[in-house]
Amino acid sequence: MKQKEITLCGKQVMLAYCFATEIAFKNFTGENIEKFDVNNPEHIIYLILSAIAAYYQKHETDAPVKDTDLMYESEP
Repeated sequence: MKQKEITLCGKQVMLAYCFATEIAFKNFTGENIEKFDVNNPEHIIYLILSAIAAYYQKHETDAPVKDTDLMYESEP
């Protein structure tokens, strides 16, 4: 699992990239990660959410940001 701490919506958030991230992205979008489109805002949001979920589910804790935070409180 690759991990990174970033700031989203003014909060420190951990992201993780592993198979769980790819599975979550597929569940959200119906697309494999290889079809990630950087010009598609939906793909961007769902990849970020997938990486957040992978980290916080692994550590059995709640994420500091939610999907609505990303959609309404973050900047592109």
